[in-house]
Amino acid sequence: MICHLGCSASLSWPLGGEKVCPTVNTMNAIGLLLCLAGGFFVAGNLACLVFRRSLVPPLGGVLLAAGLLCFVEWRRYWWIGLAVDAGFWMMVLSVPILWSEFRRSRPALLHLNLAGSNDKIDADVRLFLPDHYEIKIANSSPSDVEGASSRGSLGTWRSFDSEIELTSHADKPEARIKMKIRMNVNGKGYEVVESTIWESDRFNLPEFPPIGFQLEAK
Repeated sequence: MICHLGCSASLSWPLGGEKVCPTVNTMNAIGLLLCLAGGFFVAGNLACLVFRRSLVPPLGGVLLAAGLLCFVEWRRYWWIGLAVDAGFWMMVLSVPILWSEFRRSRPALLHLNLAGSNDKIDADVRLFLPDHYEIKIANSSPSDVEGASSRGSLGTWRSFDSEIELTSHADKPEARIKMKIRMNVNGKGYEVVESTIWESDRFNLPEFPPIGFQLEAK
């Protein structure tokens, strides 16, 4: 049986019986619902751009593209659904960044892994060669506090004598913050001797541990 949608594919009922094809009206109705749902998410991403909020993955663009594919006369323009979704372009532009981060933080490049905790936070610091670091800060008791339970950041590090200095990434040099750790006298672990930020922010977590925080090699 030839479908009226311009294809020779047909669908069978789950329990057998006569083969049927979706009608044009049915496909148009499905396409309309998909386009409406996709348009909602696309509009949400545009609003996020205006109000500087985090974008969501390109769900809207995918739904909109699928909806256009349901209309015979609009199939050739399915790509417009993805093109108008800011979330799609965010994903495309982030691929090179993610690939770069993956290359810089490969296990083979791990130079030093430090960890520590106190009654407020747990910290995990990873130094990769030649000069890349990643740090994760988590609440020691996530259920007892409001806000994010963990946060991560990255930047560059350098070592001199018995100290290691970490500098966060930022668009403006004056916005960068630093942490300096010094190896303990006994040669076991490090102590944070400089930390340029410790105040709670919208994450309810600092980017670096406080001065006096102890870190030990894992």
